[in-house]
Amino acid sequence: MKKLIKFIISLGIILFLVWASYKFFFACEEQYADFGHKFILKGYDYAKVGDELTVKLINIKDDRCLDESCEREGQFIVKLLIKDDHHIVIEKLGSVGESKKDLTKHKLNYSIELTHTDGKEVSLEVNKLK
Repeated sequence: MKKLIKFIISLGIILFLVWASYKFFFACEEQYADFGHKFILKGYDYAKVGDELTVKLINIKDDRCLDESCEREGQFIVKLLIKDDHHIVIEKLGSVGESKKDLTKHKLNYSIELTHTDGKEVSLEVNKLK
């Protein structure tokens, strides 16, 4: 009986890992964008920017305070995976604070800006730095 329970638990873990890998790597749409132009990402979608950079949306976290008694405004926090030929970076951008970041500290000569989000999709703009 213990072997059967261990088998069922192991099978459940393996199925979860396969499902998570599928959602992250294969159940997404690819877009093409240019530097200096806005593009929209939903779910786990990714965009290839100028054939140099890939930007993948990992998740959108709702950190807003929706109660009337709340004193702070809150924001959407967007988590992105950004990669070029030599570097991979995970960055967080906020809809209120720190909506634009230079990626030079990660040895990437780009800046990324979160222009709009509604909690389901994000609008981003990537620019090259000189």
